[in-house]
Amino acid sequence: MLYFKNSELTTTYHVALNTVLNWIKAAQSDKLDLELVTANGRAYIANSARNISALNKLAAERKKYRNARTTRTVSPSPQFYEVFRPDEIQDIISGLDVRREIPRAYNYFGDGAHYWDEYSSHLSENDSPNIVNRTQLLLRTNFEYLETLLAGYRRVNVVDIGLGNALPVRELLQHLLDRGTLGRYIGLDISPEMLEIAGANIRNWFGGRVPFEGHKLDITHERFGRLLADEYLRPEPDSTVNLVLFLGGTLGNLRSPDDALAVIANSMGKRDILMLTCKLDSTHTRHHFDFSTSPSNATLAPIHRFVFDLLNIDDSFYSVEVGFNAEKHARYTRVHLKLSLRVEFRLDGGVRTVRFEKGDSILVWYFWQQTLVEASGQLLRNNFYPLHLSQTPDKEYLLAITQLEAPNLL
Repeated sequence: MLYFKNSELTTTYHVALNTVLNWIKAAQSDKLDLELVTANGRAYIANSARNISALNKLAAERKKYRNARTTRTVSPSPQFYEVFRPDEIQDIISGLDVRREIPRAYNYFGDGAHYWDEYSSHLSENDSPNIVNRTQLLLRTNFEYLETLLAGYRRVNVVDIGLGNALPVRELLQHLLDRGTLGRYIGLDISPEMLEIAGANIRNWFGGRVPFEGHKLDITHERFGRLLADEYLRPEPDSTVNLVLFLGGTLGNLRSPDDALAVIANSMGKRDILMLTCKLDSTHTRHHFDFSTSPSNATLAPIHRFVFDLLNIDDSFYSVEVGFNAEKHARYTRVHLKLSLRVEFRLDGGVRTVRFEKGDSILVWYFWQQTLVEASGQLLRNNFYPLHLSQTPDKEYLLAITQLEAPNLL
């Protein structure tokens, strides 16, 4: 009869060699119902259907016993339930339980918005190329081309998707003010705190010359066309154009970028213009990460740890891995748990528990890397025709200026 090597059992059932030897001794003394095979004077566990069923039960029982001794249980802080709505809490629970990730957008809520404001301001003032100062540079150097597209329009509304602290768009708003064509400035963000920061910045920069309209909206599934409906009912609607901005590489952080582009396309009119910026794929961008505003020994950068802290998941519970997944073409930051963990969410309907085993990973940040050709292809398959593509001299940052192109349905 075939039999299992002891090393096979330790690997298959994640147990120590002594555990396997104890199973064999117990079977020899009739304390366990396992079939044994003798080979070269030594006893081994037979490779039989009955034994496999018994081994699965033994391993499950041992795992349950081990987890009872080593599992840590945490519960979110009271602030967690103040910051997030019930539907958002459910989305966080689903992200952890199903996809083993912290949904990226929720790190911009509460104090997370202030972490991003500080980080973004740091990037803007930094001399080294980064997504914020390169976005500002690309916009500034393409004002002349933008003028050719806006010629003939007396009113330009700006719709800023995922606006953050509005810093990347500041010079563009000033440019449109100087031209005398700025209409409405509409900021869209999933985070109410981020909208508050952006609104305060706009008032500080421009006084009352740029009325700020902030709307809480998730661009992955919520259209913004209703916010512009009145524009198409105004006298002489052809004199108005909507300039839609998706800046700072936000598209690359989304679980399904195509879904967001479809929502944007279904929210725009045929004259409207979409401008987006992104960081392109290169050897440098695959391996360079800088998420801190100052040297720190923190395990996770502040802009990645906000939800973790609210869940009371301590630094000592995990190690951090930062890397590039060549197969999925994505940069990432994830944590590996050093122990088994239970996260208990106390809701009106009772307690929801999400369980993790020692060694499990939780994804906290990712960014889809694309080449210039891939980024252009993504726009085209979502019915955005690139009117103009502009790159920084190092070829690592891209600005795309596009308009809708009617899809060929037949």
